[in-house]
Amino acid sequence: LCLPSRRLELEGNLLVSHSVKSKPSERYIFLFNDIILFTKVSKSKTNQYHWKGFMSLDNTELNVNLEDPLAFEITRSINKKDHFIFTLS
Repeated sequence: LCLPSRRLELEGNLLVSHSVKSKPSERYIFLFNDIILFTKVSKSKTNQYHWKGFMSLDNTELNVNLEDPLAFEITRSINKKDHFIFTLS
């Protein structure tokens, strides 16, 4: 996480799913200029997060859902398996 060029751009709660049919999971994300960190907020301790994963933003595509202005998709151009649907919660 400690790179001189890395900047925190945004953080907050999102609903994340891997497809339209899968049940979304509530995640707290940290959006940096080059990666997204996925965490889950601890229910037992304040200001503690459980690591759930990350996604590099290199070679990614961002698609906005015009039917739902609070939803967007991120897909890795290299590996279509890395596909996430986000909804602001």
